[in-house]
Amino acid sequence: MPTTASPTGTDNRLTNSLTESALHYQRILAVNPHQPEALIAMSLIALASRQFDAAVKMASAATTLAPNLVPAWVALGQSHKASGQLIEAERAYSQALQLDDTNSLAHTGLGELKIVTGQAPEAIRHFRFALHCNPASIAAHIGLGNAFAATH
Repeated sequence: MPTTASPTGTDNRLTNSLTESALHYQRILAVNPHQPEALIAMSLIALASRQFDAAVKMASAATTLAPNLVPAWVALGQSHKASGQLIEAERAYSQALQLDDTNSLAHTGLGELKIVTGQAPEAIRHFRFALHCNPASIAAHIGLGNAFAATH
């Protein structure tokens, strides 16, 4: 079945899926607002919808509810990074790594930040460690290549 694109080029099926998912998690949170996993999912949906402030708000709420939940800190880092708040993103990723220093998503996120801030050698270190933890991470492989390219 062909997809229908909106004037902005967004696939309507993706938008509908995101909306359906958001409604599902909203129902979960309506029953029990103390579900950090649902807040994390909502933050990722907000990111995909380019609603960066909402993503930061939901991921922050997840870290407040579950300060030892690594995915909450990673989601907060991703949300801050997407909204251009690089210092806050670095803090969130660093907190994730304090809780679990083998989290490849946090290392990949930090690597991406290090490229943006002109710290390619640090980026390479984070991407290599991400790949050590998760050799199949495509994002870490791409990031490593970008970090090497940034050194030349």
